[in-house]
Amino acid sequence: MAKKRKKRSNKPKSTSVEKAILNYLAGNQKKQCTFSQLHRKFSKSYSTEKVKRTLEGLLDSGKLTKTRANKVKIAGAIESAPLTIETIEGTVDLTARGDLYVVCQSLNKDVFVSRKNGMNALQGDTVAIKLFASRRSRLEGIVVDIVKRKQDRFMGTFQMSREFAFVVPDDRKMRYDLFVPKNMMGGAQDGDKVIAKIVEWKLEDKNPTAKVEQILTGFNRNELEMNNVLLSAGFDIEFPPKALEEADSMPEEISAKEISKRHDHREVVTFTIDPVDAKDFDDALSVRELENGNFEIGIHIADVSHYVKQDSALDKEAINRTTSVYLPDRVCPMLPERLSNNLCSLRPNEDRLAFSVLVEFDSNHKVVSSAFTKSVIHSNKRFTYGEVQDIIDGAESEFTSEVNTLITVSRNLRKNRFKNGSINFESEEVRFELNEEGYPIGIYTKDKHESNQLVEEFMLLANILVAKYVSMLNPESNPIPMVYRVHDGPNPEKLDSFSLLARRFGHLLKFDDESHVAAIMNDLIKKIHGKPEQAILEKMAIRSMSKAKYTTENIGHFGLAFEYYTHFTSPIRRYPDVLVHRILEAALKDRRHIIYPKDELEVLCQKSSDGERSALEAEREAIKYKQVEYLSDKIGEEFDGIITWITAHGFFVEMVENKCEGFVAIREMADEPFAFDDVSLTLTGLRTGHIYRMGDKLRVVIEETNIPDRKVDLGIVDLDDDEDDQ
Repeated sequence: MAKKRKKRSNKPKSTSVEKAILNYLAGNQKKQCTFSQLHRKFSKSYSTEKVKRTLEGLLDSGKLTKTRANKVKIAGAIESAPLTIETIEGTVDLTARGDLYVVCQSLNKDVFVSRKNGMNALQGDTVAIKLFASRRSRLEGIVVDIVKRKQDRFMGTFQMSREFAFVVPDDRKMRYDLFVPKNMMGGAQDGDKVIAKIVEWKLEDKNPTAKVEQILTGFNRNELEMNNVLLSAGFDIEFPPKALEEADSMPEEISAKEISKRHDHREVVTFTIDPVDAKDFDDALSVRELENGNFEIGIHIADVSHYVKQDSALDKEAINRTTSVYLPDRVCPMLPERLSNNLCSLRPNEDRLAFSVLVEFDSNHKVVSSAFTKSVIHSNKRFTYGEVQDIIDGAESEFTSEVNTLITVSRNLRKNRFKNGSINFESEEVRFELNEEGYPIGIYTKDKHESNQLVEEFMLLANILVAKYVSMLNPESNPIPMVYRVHDGPNPEKLDSFSLLARRFGHLLKFDDESHVAAIMNDLIKKIHGKPEQAILEKMAIRSMSKAKYTTENIGHFGLAFEYYTHFTSPIRRYPDVLVHRILEAALKDRRHIIYPKDELEVLCQKSSDGERSALEAEREAIKYKQVEYLSDKIGEEFDGIITWITAHGFFVEMVENKCEGFVAIREMADEPFAFDDVSLTLTGLRTGHIYRMGDKLRVVIEETNIPDRKVDLGIVDLDDDEDDQ
């Protein structure tokens, strides 16, 4: 009797998992994947547990290696362009040990540079590197030139010797003391707080040579710290004398000759709407009915380019700064105060020069036409957001009719924007209540009302119309180089990571098609509104998106779902807006006139994008400082919190009451070892089995604060055990 043959299984043998993974990754030496991507690919053929154990075994054996981006790849694979004698430029990111990672856009990968091969590069510097072959899986290189210093001024303590001195920088990322010759001391005495500027740093010199520029007498701790934050981010505290002289020389009055060259809009009802503490007013709105029964809404923007002429001292300083920086207690402006708070500011009851976008709407609130013109306006009222919100809610005002028209149109614009795919991100803005010395005595989040949205919609509209107008001039034959504010589509891997996090809170997201991302995100934002996970998911959703930037290549704005978009509406505080004003003015006079060659404009775009990132860095650093300062006298106090991020060493907790963040280190958590899962981002107690997840609610106690390092150490008081079973 013949033996019965066993039915052949189509499922691959479990022993082939390792070979399948290695073959998949080896198929392309540049391929690298996250754990979750490999899980999804191979779990269709093998069990999830088997894939997980195999990956861990491959890492332990050294056949696979992890990248800095927490991905895995074949060990020994070099991800780089061919190694040549050519240099590659990048930006320095220093480690605590003094080694460097150089971020190179052309490689899409960071290059490791050991401290001995880093020349004297500092945090944020632009450097030229050469790659060299490495036995390790990472890219390695050597710095061959410092292309540009991010920072050349440092705050520190002056230490005097007989014939020379040193300035010991307050910035902990600056590893070198500044050598100050006797003739460059500027009258500083031993122990003084000073600002010193590097004037020379030869490769063979261990320390840079610097001169004392300012002695900081009479400054309290808050003044010193905020100034140091600005300097560390690469922003100058003082304006150069030539720029100040140029600003001071400008006449207060607007000449009749200048008014005659402009559209006179002074008789039309116009007002500004800004935060209660605003000092510079970039924009104003006007409303009037037209003879044909339609109505016109004017979007009036401060005419900064009238005062800041191309290649002037003010222009060069504005290029240097690129943006204003907003710290908890001050503004470091892009333009001197005489311009930013006076001549260019659209203050109430004063004639002011503007660049206006005049938009005609029909009775259905649809755009009929638009026009651009240099103008002179007269603001009738300086509204705060709160005052306009009161009118929207029913309060009476002499401008009730105009406000009601604006809110009706803005609602329609907003509705259409989201219908067309705009994503409704609304991140919280932390604000501080400060005493006279600048010490934080309270923390709150900035409220956003419909009055904020009203202004936002008209600014977006002006930016769209200007970008489209310039783009449509000579689109084929001789296009005008233009500054665009662009936002690329999201990275699929980041979306995958975000969907895993959202699933932790019970939200199943499927990002199968880029065209559906906006609808999925907006639906999620509605569902989580008012829920405990709102803050963390909104924050991580924003991180999953690409970063917006300035460029001459128009790829559209994904987040706003705009085909054409620029920045035209804030020239007092953003340099790209000044560029756009000049380009638009030249185009209106002669549609073939190119004021900036494309390559030159692209350099200014890149510098503006870099400046924007530096400003955000300074603002975040100042907020962290104030938060730690606020908690420094609350040692031992308890707060409810939510886990916002998890690492192998512990987790970050944001306190619900004050929005401050601290760290719970696992080394301080009882006497128990923990296992970290970098896929699910969880910590599991190996003895108790307790799992800590992002979004978990718990109660923490302030154990220690470190103001210089911006750190808060937390301990766990109690945990909501109900979370364990989720």
